[in-house]
Amino acid sequence: MQTKLQEITDKLYQEGLSKGKQEGLELLEKAKKEAQTLLSNARAQADSMIEEAHKQIAEQHANAQNELKMAAQQSVAKLKGEIESLVRTKMLHPPIHTALSDADFMQSVIKTALEKFNPKSEEGVSLHLLLPASMQKELDQFITVQVNKQLTSNLTVVFDPKQKTGFTITSHEGGFQLRFSDADFEALFAEYLRPKTKALLFG
Repeated sequence: MQTKLQEITDKLYQEGLSKGKQEGLELLEKAKKEAQTLLSNARAQADSMIEEAHKQIAEQHANAQNELKMAAQQSVAKLKGEIESLVRTKMLHPPIHTALSDADFMQSVIKTALEKFNPKSEEGVSLHLLLPASMQKELDQFITVQVNKQLTSNLTVVFDPKQKTGFTITSHEGGFQLRFSDADFEALFAEYLRPKTKALLFG
């Protein structure tokens, strides 16, 4: 009886041990598969993150290159513009300044400008003529003889220290103002010279 009981106990033990081993092996296999799946997912996620990082770096590099290119183009365009402006200024300023410092030239331009106001009409025109104080000696006789007597009797002439070069014509009512300074003449001629200067400098 004792032997029979021992056999049953051994059998149950062996079956339990065998079953436990089997379950242990199954659990181990399942754990290995799950670990493999997790590892594969982690690798795939890492690859995806690396790919995304490479893509972002490439985009940032491309953006930086575009910004540098645009900045370079703007710098070149600005530099070209400054060179053009400098060349035009060097070309225009000396002769215009010299011309507007010449009494004969000033007399001719003043006379021509005032004649355009048709001073001999019945209505007449009331004007202010501002001239450089530095040229009062050269222009005083011309203004007295030519302008006031022959062109218009409704003209007020002022030799203004603020008028550095050229002259300014304004209406008594303040309706308009026409300036003929060296800066105005330079601006006028600069518009004409701009395309020619650009072509000359940069082809």
